[in-house]
Amino acid sequence: MLGSRVVGARILDLYAGSGALGLEALSRGAAEAVLVEVNGEAIRAIGHNIRELEFQDRAVLKKMTVERFLEEAIVHGGRFSVIFCDPPWAHGLSEAVRRTLYCLVETEGLVLVEHQKSDAPPLLTQLTPTRDRAWGDTRVTWYQAIAKGDLI
Repeated sequence: MLGSRVVGARILDLYAGSGALGLEALSRGAAEAVLVEVNGEAIRAIGHNIRELEFQDRAVLKKMTVERFLEEAIVHGGRFSVIFCDPPWAHGLSEAVRRTLYCLVETEGLVLVEHQKSDAPPLLTQLTPTRDRAWGDTRVTWYQAIAKGDLI
């Protein structure tokens, strides 16, 4: 889906679940992937996969809520080339996440949000939808930063 955009990129995989998105990006040449997941069982599985794939030097696994991670990353000035968000469909993205994602995406970076096909793409502060792809019940909406001087 992203092709060469992941090569050398710094990846953030929020609501990592199985870790498939972040780990796939690493296998395609991403420089680093930070995977954020709160579920202990999922954390153990992701940790196992990181070791099996020998990505310990490029993968960072965080067991915490996405909201807490965003708070900490913003304070520390973390920025990412590509941010994947695959929240549980029943909950979607919280208001705090929708308001703060733009703080972590690089100027030319992308935010990809997976959501139910029947749902409208979430509105994200300072980010504008640029592309949409759907299959089955799933839709992925791509976002990029709004250029300086543009209205929100």
